[in-house]
Amino acid sequence: MGSYDKPDIQRRAYRQQHGYTIAEVLVASGLMVLLTTIVLSGLLFVQRSSSALTVRAILQDDANLAMLRIERDIDAMLGIVAIADNEWTLQVLNTTRNATETIVYWYDADSGSLIRIEENSGREQVILDSLNNARFVFYDRQEETTNIENIRRIAFEGILERSAGQRQVVEQLVTASFLLRNSLPGTF
Repeated sequence: MGSYDKPDIQRRAYRQQHGYTIAEVLVASGLMVLLTTIVLSGLLFVQRSSSALTVRAILQDDANLAMLRIERDIDAMLGIVAIADNEWTLQVLNTTRNATETIVYWYDADSGSLIRIEENSGREQVILDSLNNARFVFYDRQEETTNIENIRRIAFEGILERSAGQRQVVEQLVTASFLLRNSLPGTF
């Protein structure tokens, strides 16, 4: 007979059939959907985290600039004029004009802003916004005081809050402590 055997022909024909069963297609599709979901979830997480980190960095920069502004005024301070719950007033020496200026720091709870007011010129400047629960605390050598002649340290405490997306709010705690240079009560 010929060189062809029936079992060899059947094996070759079986090997040449191409295609997938419905079960194989469903399993492959399910795996693709699962992998796509995992990858997209990861990308969304990275995007949200990146957005939150960016907002946190902005909050930190804003807080640093505000605290530097306060520190500059304290360095040029001649004395504290008055303190109240949400504000305090100080006299500073303006070396460019060789004159004294009255500066008021005021926390406006309604707008959530820390405002710096130059009383002589009437100039107002928001130095920090999006604040929640901010306050100044005044200390003598050991504890809180309301006696302006005994103040040796001024502390600022507050929480900055900003949105970093539709459902994400970033909070940044802001604290600063400023030592005064006066060594005797009432002298600056």
